[in-house]
Amino acid sequence: KILCDEVFGRDNFVTTIVWQKFHSVKSNAEYNISKSHDNIIVYVRKPNLMTFNKLPMSEEALKVYKNPDNDPRGKWRTAPLTVSLLGGARGASYARTGISNGLYEIIAPNGKSHKPTTGRCWFSKKKVEELKKDNRIWWGKDGNAIPMEKIFLSEKGGTKTISTFWNHKDFGSNKKANEEMKILFPDNSGGELNFSTPKPEKLMSSIINIASNKNDIVLDFFAGSGTTASVAHKMNRKFITCEQMDYVENTTIERLKKVITGEQGGISKDVDWQGGGSFTYCELTQHNANIIDKIEQADTTEALKLIWHEIEKTDFISYKIRPETINENIHEFE
Repeated sequence: KILCDEVFGRDNFVTTIVWQKFHSVKSNAEYNISKSHDNIIVYVRKPNLMTFNKLPMSEEALKVYKNPDNDPRGKWRTAPLTVSLLGGARGASYARTGISNGLYEIIAPNGKSHKPTTGRCWFSKKKVEELKKDNRIWWGKDGNAIPMEKIFLSEKGGTKTISTFWNHKDFGSNKKANEEMKILFPDNSGGELNFSTPKPEKLMSSIINIASNKNDIVLDFFAGSGTTASVAHKMNRKFITCEQMDYVENTTIERLKKVITGEQGGISKDVDWQGGGSFTYCELTQHNANIIDKIEQADTTEALKLIWHEIEKTDFISYKIRPETINENIHEFE
């Protein structure tokens, strides 16, 4: 966190998201404390201008929405028509006076009377009447159940507010990430694949989803197995990713090739990925090593002079070196 504050600015810190990377306890954990989560530290460049996108609802969350009364507005779920009488200004007033405008009876369509449960009160009478007129109260199939507000899926947009706890069911785990890699490289052609902290595609897609839009650029300085780049490509984002380890040839690059040909692992089915696109792969040359190779291969003084004049034109000379002094005494090398 301290290092990130130095890089991104302490005032740009938003929050820390806890990701449940393991969902089982390790019996041989160090100090008998099984570490089950990672921290995702969130920053923004311009706090006053940034708004994160909401996340799509999970399949489990969507299953809650039904339409038993065939409401033309579509599927809905229920929510209580009550609020707490404990705490806050409402609770303080009730504790002081014992009176609340929300403590009244509601009569169901079929005649049954309902009172709010202990410690809670109904919405205001005005609010309840508005919900009744708009057919936004569910009284159960028999018309006598405890009244509940109808929350329509169409009005939620199929999205949900971002929580700071991301469980393994909705966002994947290290185990899920390893399974995804084994499916991509069943014959171990991607190398040993011994990544200690692999990230599942669902996790990376969630991060990319909330923080970017289509055609934005996603930057990842630690490519690793290529999860971020692969997910960004599937989500119609541009990406720049860097890696210095040798496995980039057999793992990262090969994975991206599979993405382009339409592999169906990870989030592919969720985003209806059919393949396509391209990427450019560049390898940085070791400039100093190339110069050393040329010096070792030079077999004449003239060849060495040419190499020196080439070095003079570059920006790789140490500030301790004075080229003019070398040029004044270059005859000593003949």
